[in-house]
Amino acid sequence: LDEELQKTFASNLRFQRPCWVWVMEQCLTAMIAKLLLGFELELYDEAEFHMIYWYVDYLCGLRIYNANELCCAKEQASSSGGGKKKSAARVQQEKAAANARTQRPRNPPTSLLLLEATQATVRGLFRLLAFCQRHVLTSAPAAASAGLSQRFVLRFRSLEHFRLPHLPSFKDFELSSASAQAPVEGRVVLDAAKASFADAMALLERISSAKAPEDDEGRTVLEESKTLTGVVAANALAVEELTRMLLEGTTRHVAAAPTLHPHFVSVEVQRPKTPAK
Repeated sequence: LDEELQKTFASNLRFQRPCWVWVMEQCLTAMIAKLLLGFELELYDEAEFHMIYWYVDYLCGLRIYNANELCCAKEQASSSGGGKKKSAARVQQEKAAANARTQRPRNPPTSLLLLEATQATVRGLFRLLAFCQRHVLTSAPAAASAGLSQRFVLRFRSLEHFRLPHLPSFKDFELSSASAQAPVEGRVVLDAAKASFADAMALLERISSAKAPEDDEGRTVLEESKTLTGVVAANALAVEELTRMLLEGTTRHVAAAPTLHPHFVSVEVQRPKTPAK
């Protein structure tokens, strides 16, 4: 369909792949919603949380790429709308230059900022939960951790019908989580999780400081950002407490549950019990 539109409108087609981007956005949104719905339905064991967030991170990255491309095309169209008409060769050169560089809009909408904050949040959760799994700080059953390869197929088999640039495999997941589960890299992983949550908080602050929304979509984004801010703050605090635990050489139990958000868990570090006198 995009090829037919290209033939019909030629250089007047302001965006090269309108149908492809729209279809991909709908598919990726449905895939992410399907995975996150499992938290509301309590389908996942605690041992699976970091695996689900790892996959959602990848899907959010694809959505962000598409959204950046679309926003850049809109900005380019608006900036050239009132100027002198350009030749077809000039238009093609500008499109080629835009495709060659990393797409990033000058003024991203709050919906895009929220999507980027969501990706940073799930990335931080993946790193934080993978660290907790490696140090056996959770109450996840050993059988669930040992059967992650079978659970990977069970959770993501339905997504194989979608046409993705790369279909993540369990081996990809193992490679991604290998560094997070290396015994000597504990502090590094926690620092990486802390950086992810800091990125998420910075994006959420940009949303809160933006102009007051006038439409329903903008108000929904603002409310979602407020809820997500609580999740990010709670998990950033957990990272600080676990870092202190490493420095002290002690061990604590952690609990991960979606207490502040239906889809994103908050990790709570249990304080050691003081012996009764």
